[in-house]
Amino acid sequence: MFSIDDYFNKGFTLLELNPDIYNNFYSLLQSENYVHDETREEKRNIFSPDWDCEIPFRNISYYENSIKYIEIISQLFRNRDEFNFWKSVYGNFDNYSIMINKLLHNESMPWHWDGFDSTFLQILIYFGDLPNGIFKVGKLDRCTTTFNNEMPHYYPEKHFDAISEDAKFEIIFEIEPQPNQAIILNNLNPLFVHHITEIQKNTPRYTIMCGCGFENNFSHNAFTYNTELFIH
Repeated sequence: MFSIDDYFNKGFTLLELNPDIYNNFYSLLQSENYVHDETREEKRNIFSPDWDCEIPFRNISYYENSIKYIEIISQLFRNRDEFNFWKSVYGNFDNYSIMINKLLHNESMPWHWDGFDSTFLQILIYFGDLPNGIFKVGKLDRCTTTFNNEMPHYYPEKHFDAISEDAKFEIIFEIEPQPNQAIILNNLNPLFVHHITEIQKNTPRYTIMCGCGFENNFSHNAFTYNTELFIH
């Protein structure tokens, strides 16, 4: 299932999870109090825990509540041989950025790239009555725009997750998220973008997203600490 070749050639790979770890995550998700993000009026069916928020607005509540997820993921990273490349070359990650979504019927996530958050790779784990939508990873022919050829997917007037309107897809890979499975995304290459289709069932779909990287990179990131620039 896990393939370092797929990670670099396709922009993703899959990791099988121990059912106990998966069920522990699911129990934590179901215990959260979910609220709608009022800054995303166009997304009426996307909810997050009441402590979760965009990077510039994170406070002590975010860090106190996300630590229970970080402890599990950081231990997973340390214990699994599949991550030996990153551990051997870069060392153990010391910064984990947790994001949680609960999506209801007819809601989806558009094509985007998450690389402005300084993380090396991203771990996505889906929960609920699975499969419930198709996760897609696309490889683009370019990442710059006609307005800026120095930064990838640079649309600061929109948000730092839009993709270049000038790019064309060279290939698209499709995955049906399953229980006891994590999707590992290459978050350093802006030619790889991803999205997930609409929910197909009348049951919620939960997602844990964890960006893995290093505090030194994160603390020096001019985008994540510039609230006006990052959010708009």
